[in-house]
This record gives sequence, C-alpha cells and structure tokens, in this order.
Amino acid sequence: MIRLIATTSAHAIKPLGFQGQLVVDAWPALRKLLEARLGLIYGTLLAEPVPDQGRGDIDWYGDVVEGDAAADAQTRTVCLEMTARCGELARSLAGSADAVERLHGELLARALIYPDESFIRRGVAGPVIIAWGHERAGARAAEADLSGKRAVPAPPGPVLAQADPSLQPIIRPLADPLPPALPVPAQPRDERAWATHLGLPLLALLLVAVAWLAPRWLAAGCQRPWWPLALLVLLLFLCQIVLSRKNWFQKGWVWRLQARRDFLLARRHRVGAGAMQVVLAWDDLNDLDLHVICPDGGHISFERPLMSGGRLDRDANALRPGAPPPSARPIENVFWSAPPQPGCYLLLVDPYDMRASPRSAFRVNVRLGRQTLLVARGTAQAGERMQPACEFSVPPRAA
Repeated sequence: MIRLIATTSAHAIKPLGFQGQLVVDAWPALRKLLEARLGLIYGTLLAEPVPDQGRGDIDWYGDVVEGDAAADAQTRTVCLEMTARCGELARSLAGSADAVERLHGELLARALIYPDESFIRRGVAGPVIIAWGHERAGARAAEADLSGKRAVPAPPGPVLAQADPSLQPIIRPLADPLPPALPVPAQPRDERAWATHLGLPLLALLLVAVAWLAPRWLAAGCQRPWWPLALLVLLLFLCQIVLSRKNWFQKGWVWRLQARRDFLLARRHRVGAGAMQVVLAWDDLNDLDLHVICPDGGHISFERPLMSGGRLDRDANALRPGAPPPSARPIENVFWSAPPQPGCYLLLVDPYDMRASPRSAFRVNVRLGRQTLLVARGTAQAGERMQPACEFSVPPRAA
C-alpha cells in the first residue's frame, strides 16, 4: 500500500538539478527507465516525490512495511547492491552514442545521490530511498545545482556482505546483459523530399496518359481482347502503389504543409528567423516549454534564453507578468542569427503547466537557412517532465 513515508525540507538537504530542472521532477521518466531496463522491482527503489510549493518541502510516498520502516543492515545491503546495478546502467547509458540515452544516463547518475543511509526505508518489495537526488545543505558546489555541470560521484560499488537469501531473487548479477535501449520516437527524414516532389507529378502524368490512350486501347481491344485486361492490371497496380505508400504521402505532404503553416504563424508573431530556426507548435492552452541542448552543452530555455548563439524570443502560454496572452495556437521559437555551431542538437519538450488537458500533441520544425531540416511530431503528457522530442545534426559546412 502506497503511504506517506516522510517529509523533507530544503533547509536540511539540497535538491540537485540537471539541465535546468530538479532531478526529482523526472521521477516518472526515471521509474519507467528502471522498470524497462532492470525490472519492475527497481521501479519502487526511488520513492515518489510530491513537492509542496507553498512550504518548500517534499512529501515522499512509497510501498513500505507497516510500523517502523527504518532500514536494518540487511535492507541497506540490498539497497547498496541495487544502486550499484543502477550505477552500471547509468554509466552504460552515459557512454552511449545516442544523445537521448546519454541524457538518461546522466540524469540517473544524479538521481542515485542521497544524503546518507538513514534515508533508506524497508519496502514491501525491497528497499525504498527517500531524498534521492539530494545532498546535504552546504555541500561544496551546491550553488551549481541547476547547471548540470558539476561532476557526479560514482555510485557505491557492490557490497560483499551476505544478504538474506529470500531477497536474492530481486538482485540481478552485474554481468547480465542490458536490455535493448528505450525506443526513440521516429522522425521523417528530409532526404525523401525529392521522392515527395517528383513521385506525385509523375503518377499524375501517368494517369493522364492512361486516360488519353484508354479509348484507343479499348477500340483496339475489339480485335485484341488482351488489351482491356492489360489496362485493368495496370490500374490495379497503380492503386496498389498509392495504398501502400499512404503513410509516406501523409508524412511527405501533410506534415510539411503543417510545418509551413507553423512557420507562417511564427512570422505573424514577428519572431526571429536567422540562420537556423526551431519552432515548437501545439493547439491548446497548455503551457509547453521548448528546451534546446546544443553541441557545446549549452541549454536554451525560458530560464536561459541566450545560450550558444541561440535565442528563445517567444515563451507561449506562460502565466507570468509580461508574458504574451494565452493562445489556442501557441508557438515557441529559438533562432540563431549567425550560422550555428556544427554537431548534434537535442530538443526537449517540457509539459510545464497542463491546465487545459493532460495531453498535448505538438509539432517541432527546424529550418536551416531556407531548407526544412526536420519535421517531427509527438505528444506531451502531464507529469512526464523534459520529454526528449527529437535530435538533429548540423553539418560543418552549414557553420
């Protein structure tokens, strides 16, 4: 049974941050990551944080045993072994070539930091850690909490003490192979643009030719009965091509038509364009925030609108003084006046305030010069902060 375990205050312990957000805000994503990669039992390792904005405290919830849930030596041993396993996963993801996996690995490494063993509790399925993603107030470099630049100490190694055999099945050996990576949302590629622009005109030309030749073929069919049959087979073949490429036509034309409308909407809002432009668009009154992680580690967001040569010049549907009025067709815009630095860019969408509905379908459009570099779609869900939307690369020649 999920119950309140404890309440912590920011005066006693200091919350850690990563890429402009508190680590505890990423609890839903961390739980999904641990369950998918290490098993369901690891999803209960980190207690659920419920911040109280008024008091500045955090209430921690978890499935703990009734009565005194303080951890004994056995529970602490199991907890150290499980966090060691999580540390192996964090280091594996941090060394991945995929930018989204690197982000997950660095976030998990910071989440495994907690003040001391007194913050471990005995859970029904295994140990539960409260105040994870925190350190003692006054610790060195604590002022850099939200920068994400501070070096993160490695998680503790495996403990050799013997644990209760009844708890052993929940601990997987460190030598086990890691499960496959979490799926990354697919995104349409710009190299198919030539097929989109040439395929439909050629198909239309072929249909016109068939319509012009059909009367002659039918007339000749009076002496040659196989002509009508050949015409029928050709028409069936063309219909099969159209039906099999339905999704391709949708992505090639509908997605890009919507992207053009989003860029026109951005122009009506008089936002910047420059050498590169990233537009986030959605169609409700929710407050989504666009975050751009640049190749040099710079993080562009509403908190730091000027970073790495890019500038966020429109923050939509934010309820604060001086912000634009809420809109049912909002956009957020980041642009580079000068050519952007080459390398990999990671785009994140943060459902900051989902006051209109628990979900928002969004569109991300990237333009490099006059070329549409990326068109992607996704869905932001309440409670899942800092969702990776897509990534793209700027070649050196573009810089």
